[in-house]
Amino acid sequence: MIFRRAHSRRLCEALFACLGVIIGASALKAETSIKFIAHYVITMTHVAIGEMSWSANFSDTSYLSSATGKASGVLSVLVKGEGSLTTRGAYADAALRPAIARFDVSDEDGVYETEMTFEEGVFKRVQDRGAPPPADRVPVSPKFLRDVVDPLTAFLMPVDGELMAPANCDKVMKIFDGRRRYDL
Repeated sequence: MIFRRAHSRRLCEALFACLGVIIGASALKAETSIKFIAHYVITMTHVAIGEMSWSANFSDTSYLSSATGKASGVLSVLVKGEGSLTTRGAYADAALRPAIARFDVSDEDGVYETEMTFEEGVFKRVQDRGAPPPADRVPVSPKFLRDVVDPLTAFLMPVDGELMAPANCDKVMKIFDGRRRYDL
């Protein structure tokens, strides 16, 4: 089953705002490959609450992105969580189209493995192994699974032209992680 949860959406929005990367479409066309590696320490009022390591590799036709992260410091007393995420897909027509996304997560919902499959960038199926979602989750209707991308693909925003143009910032991303669906 597929579910929504409001507080997870707010946490993800904050993380995306802090960690997102804008990739110039012209840079991908000009290079045969681009590699991005980063390590983030997430703080709130100068107190560490989490950390994340993230890498992405791009060629002129494909991409591979992976990340690991965990709650740490003061937050780890209130929220338990850690996980690894990997996604790969195609790059064409200034757009990233996921093919496979895999998430191994341990959080307040339990331990689970989720693998999503996309065909031509369109969500097709999810395999969810592990602890079932909490009973208070609301199932996601299939109509909300149209035009979705996985969280790691959402981190990477290819743009043509001026990177900070309003049209690039006024987009709504429909994100699905195999269990939760939210807009950012």
